[in-house]
Amino acid sequence: MKYTGRKIKKRKHLYKKRRKNTTFSIVVTVLLAAVLVFVGYSVGEPIMNYLNSRNEPIESEPVGTEGTTPAVTSPAITEEVHVTTMGEQTVSEGYSAFYLGSDILSSADALRSGIESARSEGYTAAVVDMKIAGGELCYASEVSLVNGTEICIYPLTAEEIASIIKEYHMSPIARVNTLTDSLIPKVDKYMGYRFENQETSWYDNKAEKGGKPWISPFAEKSVQYLSDISAEIADAGFEKIIACDLQFFPFRKNDLTYIGSIVQDPNRYSALLNVASSMKSSAKECDFTVELSASDIISDSCEAFKPNELPELNYTVDYVASDFSGTAILDGKETVLSDMTAAEKASAVFAEIKSRAGEREVIPCIVTDGMSESSIREIISALVDDGFKAYVQR
Repeated sequence: MKYTGRKIKKRKHLYKKRRKNTTFSIVVTVLLAAVLVFVGYSVGEPIMNYLNSRNEPIESEPVGTEGTTPAVTSPAITEEVHVTTMGEQTVSEGYSAFYLGSDILSSADALRSGIESARSEGYTAAVVDMKIAGGELCYASEVSLVNGTEICIYPLTAEEIASIIKEYHMSPIARVNTLTDSLIPKVDKYMGYRFENQETSWYDNKAEKGGKPWISPFAEKSVQYLSDISAEIADAGFEKIIACDLQFFPFRKNDLTYIGSIVQDPNRYSALLNVASSMKSSAKECDFTVELSASDIISDSCEAFKPNELPELNYTVDYVASDFSGTAILDGKETVLSDMTAAEKASAVFAEIKSRAGEREVIPCIVTDGMSESSIREIISALVDDGFKAYVQR
């Protein structure tokens, strides 16, 4: 924004007429003129420079610097962010994102309040839950299966949400829960698990005991539904999508028997990769990552982490410090973590995950529950120093 200098009004001074010039008066006049020129230049130049500088564009200081502290979390820490252009779309290669959750989408005022708070603390992106655990959509979706149903719990459209976030010059990021969904199988039973070779829907318990059906990644309709949501969010103007809970229901042994071979197959993870691939394709130019657990990746129990089989997929990795209190296999050997500082531990864990991910991008997501502000600051600072250009704080 350009700022214009103030107009300075000069007042005319009235002098009495003097007698005709004499030689002495001429000399005095010349000396006074020289003095006035010198003083005027000395005083006037700084004033003119100041006024001219106010007419020049003011460069804003970079946001996300160390030392800004949110009310209940740590400060955003960022390094220089490089920007590339893809057609008309500008894509940031680095960002500091703050997780705003889902309740904040209950109204435009609530959303603006949350964004203002995050922006004032230096964050450059806002993460909002567009689909949450259980299956509810936190916006007014136009996807045919759910449009106008109670599954859509808040009135704002995806486009309105993205637009409001962008008003504050922040990058809108949508977090979409994929498979922790017990609602959509009630809309269409063929989107949930069924007993093997039967039409009967599988529930996690008896109906009278609160049993629920759960969305199945093996069902084509389920994959299409999640892909439609991904496309709708991307078309609404969101710049990034994080797909979370891409994992199977924690089946009991009896459940595995009831549902049958599709969930017993050691290659069942292919269904998870299919969901991720389809959602990413539907997102088009929108950046798409899958949110996985750091602990699950390190322990080799994460079925959706297959960088060699789905090489185009990037990862947002949840880091819960309390998950790493003992030892872990890092760089091929058992490593004692209990002797490390919070920053050293996080740095070691993400170095290992980055190594396993190969060329795929890894975006740390620091889950701050139970962590001190000093630990959060140390971890984020260490990861930025390690070369991670983007991170999420949740």
